[in-house]
Amino acid sequence: IVPGAAVSWVKIDGVRNAETRIPGVAESTVDVLLNLKKLAIQSPSGEPHVLRLEFQGPKRVTGADVPEIDVEIVNPELPLFTIEHGTVTMELGVGVGRGYEAADRKRPAIPAGALAPGGHGRRWAQIGGKPGLRSGGFTPKNSSSAAS
Repeated sequence: IVPGAAVSWVKIDGVRNAETRIPGVAESTVDVLLNLKKLAIQSPSGEPHVLRLEFQGPKRVTGADVPEIDVEIVNPELPLFTIEHGTVTMELGVGVGRGYEAADRKRPAIPAGALAPGGHGRRWAQIGGKPGLRSGGFTPKNSSSAAS
């Protein structure tokens, strides 16, 4: 089993759920979340991280624009979203782990108001193609159980 890191949650200023448009961004919020989910991340420390991002438009944001503080972005060429005007501020929760875990075994602590990439506004435990499994392929270490 190979250890890895990935975006496990996202908080975007001005966005309450996946159906809400990100002010000034061309793509839908769902498309932005799916693009963020594609980020290939390495965490040399093996610890979870929170990355704070702020971008001023107009700008095409790619993986190269994500600050590499304690993490490494493996696919910097990945297009994430396009800012047509204004400022976009967000936090990315980067979780680390290995393999797949059943959703009822461990649940990562998700900050209030955060969106799970690929979740389309559904509850965290319901994300994934099969009942009982989460998408993303890992369960973050050192996370507390979240009540449903």
